[in-house]
Amino acid sequence: GKGGSKRSYMASMLAEDRQADVVCIQEPGLAGQIAPVIVSNVLGDNRFILHGSSPGDPLAHGVAIAVHSSWSILRVLRDEGGCRALGTLIEKDEGNQRMLIVNLYLPTNLDRLDASSTGVVEATRLCALAHKWIRAYRKEAYDNVVVCGDLNQTLLPQLSPLGV
Repeated sequence: GKGGSKRSYMASMLAEDRQADVVCIQEPGLAGQIAPVIVSNVLGDNRFILHGSSPGDPLAHGVAIAVHSSWSILRVLRDEGGCRALGTLIEKDEGNQRMLIVNLYLPTNLDRLDASSTGVVEATRLCALAHKWIRAYRKEAYDNVVVCGDLNQTLLPQLSPLGV
């Protein structure tokens, strides 16, 4: 199924010959915060951080981050208001390389929605959360920040608290 192909894709991207450090996934098709054994079996020594949907969520919202085994995971940041934002602080080479990864899964059709719609309100909340994480961890020398995800259209500048 769809989940199996995503797991295979993650494993192939983290293979030594591809040299990807991080793979961000939206709609991983998994619930909760603990990856099932099948994911661990596919990824081997690489790490998998999950912020999955609630059990029984028919929309399968959620996000995940797969991290190459050469990196250490120092902290995981989860959206407490839902399952559409996940961050992680990682480092390698005894702390000489540090990075903050933020994975967002914004609601669909943002450019077509009214500013007061639940989708735009949720997207604005998620962007503000990402900005909060970035501000907080830049103070701890995380100069390398990667924001990735499924942004599902662009937010109009006048709708975004970040002006982007």
